[in-house]
Amino acid sequence: RCAKNVKLFKVQRMPMKRIVNVLLVLLFLQGRVHAQALPPDAIARFHINEANYFADVGKYLESIEDLNTAFDFADAAAIKAEAVSLKANILSTFLDTPQAAALEYNNIVLNFPTTPFYEPAIFQTGMLRYQSGDLPGSRTFFQRYLNEFPAGPRAATAEFLLSAIDEGRP
Repeated sequence: RCAKNVKLFKVQRMPMKRIVNVLLVLLFLQGRVHAQALPPDAIARFHINEANYFADVGKYLESIEDLNTAFDFADAAAIKAEAVSLKANILSTFLDTPQAAALEYNNIVLNFPTTPFYEPAIFQTGMLRYQSGDLPGSRTFFQRYLNEFPAGPRAATAEFLLSAIDEGRP
């Protein structure tokens, strides 16, 4: 009689064990699905952070790739503009391609005027033109900077460079 009760007990426990196992598997899978469903801006932020790391360790081309990926993933204009701004900075500073950097800054000026990266993009475009010897082009951007941001953080530098251009001292 005891053996019969033990057998009956095991038969009744097996379905409960299966139900618990199935529930655990479902919970596990549900967690994995949520982990993979990151918002595009979070993915873009990851790539921007990784690009900053690559730039810090001297892997500039890898950094550019990550910034391009961040731009492609991002939905928010500010994140797109940040990726473009960082890319322009790397292009001009480390890869010595000021023309490519100027195109990236111009992208911000034309397409992202409501972002925090608009103001420095105007100034940096003027600086890149100034450094390349395009004094009339740089004058246009420095004047634009002063018109739009008369009390901006780079206003004194823009005024100084405008007076240098006007006096003929490059």
